[in-house]
Amino acid sequence: MDIKKFIKSAVICLMLLSLFHTGMKITKAAETAEDTIQPSINIDLSILDELDKLDIDDRTYGSTSSEIVPKVYHDHGIEMEDHKEMINGFVYFNQGDDEWNDNGYHMKQAGCGPTSMAVVISSLTDQWVTPVDAAVWAYDHGYYSSAGSSHALIPALSKEYKLDCEGIGTDASKIRNALEDGNPVVCLMGPGYFTKGGHFMVLVGIDEDDNVTVADVGSRERSKYKYQLEDIISQSKSASAGGPFWIISNPEQGESVSDSDYNDAEETESEDEQKDGELHFTVIKKADQNRIEKVLVSGTPVMMMTDGTVIKGEEFVYITMIDSSKKVTVTDRNFKHRKKYLLSELMSHKKFDITGLSFWKISGDYRILMPFTPSK
Repeated sequence: MDIKKFIKSAVICLMLLSLFHTGMKITKAAETAEDTIQPSINIDLSILDELDKLDIDDRTYGSTSSEIVPKVYHDHGIEMEDHKEMINGFVYFNQGDDEWNDNGYHMKQAGCGPTSMAVVISSLTDQWVTPVDAAVWAYDHGYYSSAGSSHALIPALSKEYKLDCEGIGTDASKIRNALEDGNPVVCLMGPGYFTKGGHFMVLVGIDEDDNVTVADVGSRERSKYKYQLEDIISQSKSASAGGPFWIISNPEQGESVSDSDYNDAEETESEDEQKDGELHFTVIKKADQNRIEKVLVSGTPVMMMTDGTVIKGEEFVYITMIDSSKKVTVTDRNFKHRKKYLLSELMSHKKFDITGLSFWKISGDYRILMPFTPSK
């Protein structure tokens, strides 16, 4: 029903009731005093014209318990950004966390789609997008309800944040190649390890044995383990919009991480460090701790020139990932040794080359982002 028409009808009914009540009083008075002056009855209908001017939403309002009725949206985005969790270089969110469930969006029960997209967007762009941010957008644009998300949410929300989205069905080779290139893959799972019904999550890495690292937005426990790619594909759920697997990538991947405090034009290609196969190195100027953290959180590894004490005897090391406590994983360039440092502590070991540089972003072969496995 049109909400304006409903209100108009209600006002008219109230007026008629008032008229009837007044008429009854007049009749009773006339019975006791025939010479009583009959009062005139005036009804001001201008109120109906005023109703037409109100900015009332004409959406259909239901009464079913499944309807989303948003409450006050408490923005926990800022406080949570300071306590971000990471999995394999990607931001991790859990749909069941209290911070995302003090509203009417049913995140714990149905929010796996928006939460998965929040993982992807916050990892691939310089924007901090929470599960509730994604759910609000999805609900407002018709892609989300308390029953869950439509499959079309994945390409639609990717487009909103200027990310490329490729629906690849269940093509194992494309999934593998995407993960090896450092691109996340959003997937819709069916009954099996991850769900009894349907569940969105994100694949964030793969090793040489086809063991996949997952960011399961419904379970931190399940996210601790790796799963065979063929098992994940076999347990996926039939989907529209190109699914059940979607490769998400940033068309500007490999360029500077956007930062209002730094000028992207100041970063130049370094051509004197092309020694490691297909790896390429880009100078990071003005490389303070915040800058290095931003690069690592974006999923891009960093090469650092050190004083030789971080990993004994190694002047150049790779920083491959950072976790929520700001501890970074550091390896030598042959991946034979690994150590963990607080980023603040590691910064004290930087050494400058003759041009005053200490840090380079690494692009090309993103396999170094995979979980480190020491050689035996």
